[in-house]
Amino acid sequence: MYRTQLTGFLLVLLALVSANVVGAETEAQAAGQELTTAKGKSDTPEKPRVPRFSIDGDLAGELSVMTTRYEDTFAAIGNQNSLGYLELVKANPGVDPWLPGDGTRITVPRHYVLPDVKREA
Repeated sequence: MYRTQLTGFLLVLLALVSANVVGAETEAQAAGQELTTAKGKSDTPEKPRVPRFSIDGDLAGELSVMTTRYEDTFAAIGNQNSLGYLELVKANPGVDPWLPGDGTRITVPRHYVLPDVKREA
């Protein structure tokens, strides 16, 4: 009985400690501060979270190709490049989205057709 109570106490203590750490990171992020790792490097990407595209007539952006590393997945690549998982899956038929493999060249779909409306600014 003592062992069960001790285990329960330790689990609750661990949950409270981890909640405080996550809460502090969330508050710092909400305040606009950069999150840092233990090594002092920033977790935020160098490029802006919302991409900006060059506009050429009715097209914006460009298609590009990247070579994957062993640990890459479409979900992680999409997160790094502000792309949706399904965008990457549809642009790369026949490639396993969870294990594309080391050295696989995939298309990064960043070319968009703009709606036919009057553009200002």
